[in-house]
Amino acid sequence: MKKILLILSIALSTSLFVACETEEKVIDFVFENTKNGAILRQVSASGELDLFNPSGSNVTVVLEYQDGEGSLVQNILGVDVTLDFVDKSNPANNKSGVAFGAVTGWSPDGTPFGLPRATFTYNFANALAAAGITADDVDGGDTFRVNFNLSSNSGNFGPGDANGNIGAVGGWYSSPYLYQNSVVCLLPETFAAGTYQLVADQEMFGGAYGATFSEEVTITATGPVSRTFTTDYLGFGLTRDFNFDLVCGFTLAAKGSSGLACSVAIEWGPADSGDQGTFDATDDSTFTIIIENDSTDDCGAKAQTLLTFTKI
Repeated sequence: MKKILLILSIALSTSLFVACETEEKVIDFVFENTKNGAILRQVSASGELDLFNPSGSNVTVVLEYQDGEGSLVQNILGVDVTLDFVDKSNPANNKSGVAFGAVTGWSPDGTPFGLPRATFTYNFANALAAAGITADDVDGGDTFRVNFNLSSNSGNFGPGDANGNIGAVGGWYSSPYLYQNSVVCLLPETFAAGTYQLVADQEMFGGAYGATFSEEVTITATGPVSRTFTTDYLGFGLTRDFNFDLVCGFTLAAKGSSGLACSVAIEWGPADSGDQGTFDATDDSTFTIIIENDSTDDCGAKAQTLLTFTKI
């Protein structure tokens, strides 16, 4: 009996030793053959796509490379760039995967953490030419997107890999492998700013509680295309801010809330029909905004309303 137990003990010890040895070899193999991936971090981005000045519009993106294998310049085998165009009003005009150069000149010199950096700059006019379209084919709000396709010792990565800790965490670890800009028409800060007479073609509740908006407002610029004014709402002496954007000939109303309610909230926003007000970029003496007033139909007074502004 003792002999049998001794044999079993030896057999068990041998089995455990062989199992551990085998497991260690498998683990070593996995670690030795695992790639840790790579990140193209967007350090900064600047520039606008100005429909009024395509040849003078440039976009610049500074990228930083990092991997799990020393983050060396020689680990970067190449970063090809492709271009997409998204036509918001006519998807048939969309373009995708257009060859648009490469990111070169990687260097760790002078970078804060010794990681390689490079700069990619493109011109709006060149983007139009690459996509095979002209400025006449583009409207405000249409989007151009540059995609960075990385080939490295750690593998190949592109916009489709922007997920998990790479794309979702954001901040310093954000690595979406793409950068996009919507087309705008840059205007002077003085444009559509100042004192205006305001006329609404409809009043809530037929004006029973007073004018829906102030008859005179002062508009101020809050950005290159953003404007705001303060108005009394419904004649109750409650002032509310009203925001809108001037986008290449069209005015886009932002959603807003009056702070009043019949049951939930009286709000306003873009017209349900999709109609938009208009302006003339060469003349800000008058322009229009179209909104959906009482957009939630909280008071049964939902109505598309035309606001006309005339400079005083």
